This record gives sequence, structure tokens and C-alpha cells, in this order.
Amino acid sequence: PIHPIVMLTVGGYTAYYLIEDHTGIKVTSCFPWQPSSMYHDDHHRYFHCNFGQHVLWFDWMFGTLRTVKRKYGENRFGGKGGVD
Repeated sequence: PIHPIVMLTVGGYTAYYLIEDHTGIKVTSCFPWQPSSMYHDDHHRYFHCNFGQHVLWFDWMFGTLRTVKRKYGENRFGGKGGVD
């Protein structure tokens, strides 16, 4: 069971950032755990990284946070593999 206020708060927060992440406009959040909208744009461009929708800590912990110097592609996984 979940309290209705918690459900509405988390649901509203998630819905807001899901819409904002798909606008194509760079927006920076006031929350320290919420990455900018570019983080999610990188997930669509480099589909092997940045899976954490609202919290980039999980990508950092599991090695799926995008690394700028790493090449990504359809046949190249960008996890903890080599850097080009």
C-alpha cells in the first residue's frame, strides 16, 4: 500500500520530468539528484548508456554513465569496455 499523497507527489514529479526530458530543450533542475535534460537526450543518441531516468547515480554505480571520450555504436557496448 502507498499513501495517496506520496503517489501523487512521485507521480507528478516523474510525469513533469518525463515531459521535460523529451522537449529537446536543455533544462537544468534545481534538484541535485536530477540530471539536466541533455542526460536523457544522450540516452536516446547513445542508447547503451544513461538508463537512469531521474537519478544518474545508478548509471554511475553500474558503469552505464556516458563517457565523453568513449565511442558508442550499434555493435559497440559502451559499458566498462575499452576507451577509444
